[in-house]
Amino acid sequence: MNKCCLGKYLYLLMFFLFFVMLVSIVSAADDNSPPSISIDVDVVNGMNVNETGNVSVYASDNTASTIIINISVNNESFFNTTVGNPGVTSFYTFDLASNWHNWISVRAEDEDSNILWKNITYMVYVVNCTIVNESDGSGFDYSNAMTTGNMSHFFLYIPDLEQTYDLLTTNLLSFTYVTDDDEELLRFSMKYRYTDGTIIRSFTLSMLDEVVKLGFPEMETTFYENLIYSASAKEVIVFNINSDCYIYADYTRYAGQNQYTASVICIDMLYYLYTIDDGSTIVLSSLEGSKSALINLDFLDYENFDIDFNLLENQLAIVPYTNHSVAIYYMNLQLDNSILQIDIYDDDTLIFTYVETDNPNEFLAYFDWNTIELSHDLIEVRVTVTKDDDTETTFSQFFSVTSVEVRADSDIESMPLMILGACTVIFLLTFVSSNQVFGAVGIIAQCIGIAFTSYAGSEWYVSFLQAIYVILLIFTILIARNEGRSRVV
Repeated sequence: MNKCCLGKYLYLLMFFLFFVMLVSIVSAADDNSPPSISIDVDVVNGMNVNETGNVSVYASDNTASTIIINISVNNESFFNTTVGNPGVTSFYTFDLASNWHNWISVRAEDEDSNILWKNITYMVYVVNCTIVNESDGSGFDYSNAMTTGNMSHFFLYIPDLEQTYDLLTTNLLSFTYVTDDDEELLRFSMKYRYTDGTIIRSFTLSMLDEVVKLGFPEMETTFYENLIYSASAKEVIVFNINSDCYIYADYTRYAGQNQYTASVICIDMLYYLYTIDDGSTIVLSSLEGSKSALINLDFLDYENFDIDFNLLENQLAIVPYTNHSVAIYYMNLQLDNSILQIDIYDDDTLIFTYVETDNPNEFLAYFDWNTIELSHDLIEVRVTVTKDDDTETTFSQFFSVTSVEVRADSDIESMPLMILGACTVIFLLTFVSSNQVFGAVGIIAQCIGIAFTSYAGSEWYVSFLQAIYVILLIFTILIARNEGRSRVV
């Protein structure tokens, strides 16, 4: 082999070694990145299914040949496996959390110790339901309902699963429902021999508690429809106070004329009516089941509603809202309450009661008496507070039904009224002579300005403008009197 060929092979060998070194450098530089992952969670939705979920992880890396995956669920279970690149772990089965919040943590590590952590919270609703007789909260007696109660039809329909259960055949008394869909709906339908139409009761599972009683009339009786409506779909929850059971928990999802509606069929009992605003459950009022009514949920849109509440003087504020409702707001800055009870009395008759234990230091409710027959004008709101040391304090505040109605009916937006009043005063004062400005015309103009502010609200600028009108009125009267004396002299 001559020197020319030898040199050629030597150059090729050097080029190959340089290429391998370059690839190694680039690979080492690229290998500073951790793996990328995606988490997949699977839950079997349905009635009386296993209360478990499955989680798997897809992982990929730019250079690694294998990736180590660690999965932790609810800080109680742990799963460790190695997958290829890219690779998917097998499904890991875990027990669902009793509080519905499943915390899943995944750790992925490549061969060069590059690590990625990813945490998610996965909501799975596990609701334990018991079917009870709405009249007294006892277990539902299917035999008595069919023979004495005249019930001829009782079905449970699950729209998402397209499943129907004939409850008069299965005699279902309790069940557990598992779903990761916050819109999952259970719809019950009932018919009675001598009552026209079908009674529908719907329950969206995410609106319920972990353990609930669902109430249904065991005996045929007189039924009353409460039609609840809103401009957009809103949550409606109706709870029977006497038998401690839910009879409705769904949206105003059914389209009406320019509104969404929910038809809640009640019997002659007392109920709480709730809605949900910004994730918080708010009690609207008590609902008297012995009469039919139309109820508008839209007045619960209270973000632009100012509550005149002085934290230095008041623990309780009662503010008129509509001509048949008030907002009741309570706050305890000491944060030492364990139980808060609100009782509303029409003279000596208790017409509304509510006990708050979850957040007894702050309470907001809307009391609507549109469905309640009141016999007195003066209504008492009685607050009973139990402290952490078990001491108990009771105090009361009153409001007038007539005053609420008058104030609501005469409620006018303050700013447009202020502008209209100011324009009227300026118009009167600029089109007359100076003598008339500080005379009869000026006095009349200031009185008109004061009248406009009297019909407006209680905002600071209304009081400020009213004070200006009063000062100008006094000033005008004094000058007019001096002018009159000067003419006499």
